[in-house]
Amino acid sequence: MGFVDLGRDTYVLHVCATKDVPPEWSDTVRRMVGASFADTNVTISTAANEDAVAALKGRPGVVLTSADGRHLPLPLSAKQAELTDAGWDAIDGLASSPTQDAVRAAIIDAHAVIVCFLGKRTADNDRVRRLMKEAITEAAPALRGLPKPAKSGSVTIEVSHAARARERLLMWATGCAAGEPDDPHVVVLYGRARRMGPVLSGPLVTRTAIREALVLIGQDCECDLPRSIMRGPCVPMAWSSEAADRVQVALGFDSRSPTVKAEMTRILAKAAAAQGGVTPGGDATSLLGYSETVVEPTSEPAGERASLPPTDPAEPVPDGPADSDGPGRLIPMAGVVVLVSALLGAVIVLALRRRS
Repeated sequence: MGFVDLGRDTYVLHVCATKDVPPEWSDTVRRMVGASFADTNVTISTAANEDAVAALKGRPGVVLTSADGRHLPLPLSAKQAELTDAGWDAIDGLASSPTQDAVRAAIIDAHAVIVCFLGKRTADNDRVRRLMKEAITEAAPALRGLPKPAKSGSVTIEVSHAARARERLLMWATGCAAGEPDDPHVVVLYGRARRMGPVLSGPLVTRTAIREALVLIGQDCECDLPRSIMRGPCVPMAWSSEAADRVQVALGFDSRSPTVKAEMTRILAKAAAAQGGVTPGGDATSLLGYSETVVEPTSEPAGERASLPPTDPAEPVPDGPADSDGPGRLIPMAGVVVLVSALLGAVIVLALRRRS
């Protein structure tokens, strides 16, 4: 499931020009972002977008927008010469990074990639390292019994606190940028760099939470796991045809196939129509931040209540005609059941007498 692209994880990169940029500015930026974000789940738009313009605070540049409406602005120089010199580095630095490259290299064969953005405090970082190691060890026996076990186990990738600026896109896409700046943050990625479960930050980083996320990855697609957990946000990362070919070898089927995508869509639609599911592990739903609430209406709308005719308590309520859907049908149906049962019993008795 994690490797199938259903087109629901597309990001939009808005190219936003201002009145003071030269006419060729937009074309230059569009060529730059087109090259830097090639083979990614990012579409480029030059259409006016008020939210994107607001994110840039009146400056020219580009804004990456997620499916849930979050914005990542990147201001660029309005001068054509400066744009040509520094624009490539700025856009390339947003589109790719050492950690993204490391994730892409490991995630196809690994069960999962645990990315840890280290915090400022050494004691916190040491605690998180220990918990990640223990969680991987505890989850290993369960992973061996998965329907489609990965070629290798889970791996960890650390990002130092000083390198967070370099990993700006990865922190933003995974949701880690919204956490406390000095705390460590942990995310579990699988498939096409898709997040499993919530971001674990600071004191919420526990061995149990990491282990449960690892155990959920690789479960049978037909199981009753909530899709809000299984289909977490996907990092906007380059995914070449060569990478897709490696995935096909690893999985035994082509995740790009229309038939596979249709089947995945059917499974997700079936799960969405259900009223919830059972998650293995008991408390995995609470650990991963998933919950369901059923809201029952407490009363009829005032307009409908006022339109009902008054009822006299002393007036008897008729049973209704025999061909209605009300309680009047219960009596004749019960008689039919009794009659059929009696006839069936008589047939059985006669058959037994003949055999004797």
